[in-house]
Amino acid sequence: MKLFTLLFLIPLSVAATETSVDIPQDVLMFVEQRDSCDHFLNEPPYNEERREFLSQKITELCVGIGEQFQSLKMKYKENSA
Repeated sequence: MKLFTLLFLIPLSVAATETSVDIPQDVLMFVEQRDSCDHFLNEPPYNEERREFLSQKITELCVGIGEQFQSLKMKYKENSA
């Protein structure tokens, strides 16, 4: 269920520029952060330097992302747009 909801949110950043719906800035920032998190989670750690870099980026971008998502869901639960 979480993955489905997340995959639903990602196109919103694109849709926000194509429609008149105003997507809140904190939601857009979350989508961007989650996209970056997913990017680094899927990168291969082909050497020790790369492994350390990926670990740093994953910690920076991914730690707490689930809690942020839940917080945004609660914050905007009454906002159908």
